[in-house]
Amino acid sequence: LAAAAIAAAYAMAPHLVPGHSIEFFAFGAMTAAMLPARAPKADPCRAGLSPVRWLPALLIYFGHWLALERGLAHVAGGALAHWKMEVNVGLLALVGSASLLTRPVAASTAVGAYAGRAAHVLTGQPHLYFFSLAFLALGCQAVSHALTGERATLFQLQDGPDLSRKVAYEWAHCTYFPSLLLHSCFDSWVRPATHGRA
Repeated sequence: LAAAAIAAAYAMAPHLVPGHSIEFFAFGAMTAAMLPARAPKADPCRAGLSPVRWLPALLIYFGHWLALERGLAHVAGGALAHWKMEVNVGLLALVGSASLLTRPVAASTAVGAYAGRAAHVLTGQPHLYFFSLAFLALGCQAVSHALTGERATLFQLQDGPDLSRKVAYEWAHCTYFPSLLLHSCFDSWVRPATHGRA
């Protein structure tokens, strides 16, 4: 069910959200999330992180992302539009190779984000835009973990000693949260009709 929901969202997203509104929404959401953020563990007495620290990090992260894309679009936008299949196969090979590394999280995130967005710009395929955004979101998590001094879950999982436990945690990580979201949406949809009954 979770995989079907993700596939449906992936198929519908290009029809629902225009252009770069997702990046601007993500920047706004991260800004709102960082306002009440706790200080790093090394400084537990502080009530929160200063915007002087986290705002430049967010501006650099999102700014470099949009600047690189705009630059590539200006220089070579649509240059490989006639080689979509070849570009897709190359992207698949790059992402697959990165995922085979001993510690694949950082490499997979970088390859998926940058190579996926480059493939989108060069071929004009809208699904690659959303593919790269998934990896941009992982990068957002990395930035917020770095700013708050917490170790990211995926880094903890990849450094675990037991491969079978690592695979089990990966499956749990990718199926639990979509299932939790679906249950929450269903409860929100059904609850108003049953609200007030005890």
